[in-house]
Amino acid sequence: MADSINANDEEFNLQEISSAQPDTQTAVWAKERNPNTGPPPLPSGAADRCCRWTAVCLGLLCVLLLGLSIRLAAWLLTERHQLLTNNTNLLKERDQLLTNHSNLVKERDHLLREKVRCPNGWEFFESNCYHNQHLTRNWSDSRQYCQSFGGDLVLIKTPEKQRLITEMGYGGWIGLRKGEKNGSWGWIDDTPVSTWYWCPDQPDRALADCVAIHQSGSNNTWHDYSCNSKDHSICEKPAFTQN
Repeated sequence: MADSINANDEEFNLQEISSAQPDTQTAVWAKERNPNTGPPPLPSGAADRCCRWTAVCLGLLCVLLLGLSIRLAAWLLTERHQLLTNNTNLLKERDQLLTNHSNLVKERDHLLREKVRCPNGWEFFESNCYHNQHLTRNWSDSRQYCQSFGGDLVLIKTPEKQRLITEMGYGGWIGLRKGEKNGSWGWIDDTPVSTWYWCPDQPDRALADCVAIHQSGSNNTWHDYSCNSKDHSICEKPAFTQN
């Protein structure tokens, strides 16, 4: 009798388990059909608190970034103002140095004029005297004329010297000619020519062995001519010191 009751109880339990299995399987199938099924949503009060904290944090971050931006802008403006001030001071110092240099040059020239002398009709510039003789002679005679004063035909080896002769308005023979042996241009002190100031289309004569300056309104004033041609003379000599 007992065995029969136990068998019935076991059969009943198996029926309960088998009847419960479809429900569990159904839940699994439902979860597989809807994989987005997650934990239950937060209560509305908790969600509101979370949003408020997020907004507060974002606000604080914006305030912090704004403060940093303002400080950075203020620093940049200060640095810019300092750089502009330094640049202005440097420009003032440069202008003052240029003014001092100009004054020193004038003072030097004044002292030189007091201590040195040039012959009458000669002009003084940087320890030398210059003269433009307007009587026309050939190149050789012009050189002899300059040598009679203890000088020679002018040598123009620097841009400053060429500019000086141009500004003085001088014209005539200079101490430049072709060599008799090699036919190359050279100065009368036997130094080569490193800088040229030919007029356009010059030199243009095969038998022109000497050079004269003719003012042309520009810094390029050299012309080649036959040494037998007659022209003015541009002389140069050292100034002499007064005792």
